[in-house]
Amino acid sequence: MAGPSPYLEMWRAAPRSTFESFRDQSIELLDAVLRSFAEASRHVLEENGDMPLEMALGEELPAKLRNQLATWAEFWKETPIHRFLPGTKPILISEKMRSRYDSCCFHEVAFNFALGLRIAVRESDLCSAYCSHVIEFTDNDGLVSDYLQSCIAEIRCECAAGIAKWQAETAKLAPNSALAVQQSANEKNKSKIFPKGIPDDTDIVDLAIRIDSARGSDAKYLDIARELTGEKLGDEPRAKKLLARLRMMRRRGQANF
Repeated sequence: MAGPSPYLEMWRAAPRSTFESFRDQSIELLDAVLRSFAEASRHVLEENGDMPLEMALGEELPAKLRNQLATWAEFWKETPIHRFLPGTKPILISEKMRSRYDSCCFHEVAFNFALGLRIAVRESDLCSAYCSHVIEFTDNDGLVSDYLQSCIAEIRCECAAGIAKWQAETAKLAPNSALAVQQSANEKNKSKIFPKGIPDDTDIVDLAIRIDSARGSDAKYLDIARELTGEKLGDEPRAKKLLARLRMMRRRGQANF
């Protein structure tokens, strides 16, 4: 008899971290689409748009994408995360791409974009055809990159809203539970760190909490930020950006750490 899903076990042990892992999975899917579209567009601009997409991307990305889609689907199927993510208005997309469901969330948009990419590779679509389909989908007349980046921002906001909804529901169902007490303590700590209001960006909040928790240790701020973002030493643009934002907030009196 099969045991519980590892994703469900992850949810039971750390719901917030599971939310954030799912958010990161969705962003990685869109990042793969961004890179693939850029590569296909390059071939089109070089008048080589009749090259099959699979040949243009090589073998590594499609294989990685297949695994990422499977992981995303397990998160969606085995955890209750989808119940807490807000739905948005439907977007009509081209016949070649998978349709978006009514009232689905931006995490699903990422999945649908990535699934469309996988289908295009599997069916040996040409670079020119794939670019046309994606442009038609986004209805942005070539500003695909801007649209996908905006979707990434929406995913981050959506995740923060989902976490807030989960916390509210949990506190309502069990106001006297140990979890509710812990959440209350966490919120008090956040309010202490952010005296002028807790930011919506969960990454900024998490980084500030980690730095505050490491107070008195020899840990360097950049090392803590890199651990949060999962970046490698010497290649940490996101960690540096988060740290710069947090330091600016401290200078403005918006953060104490």
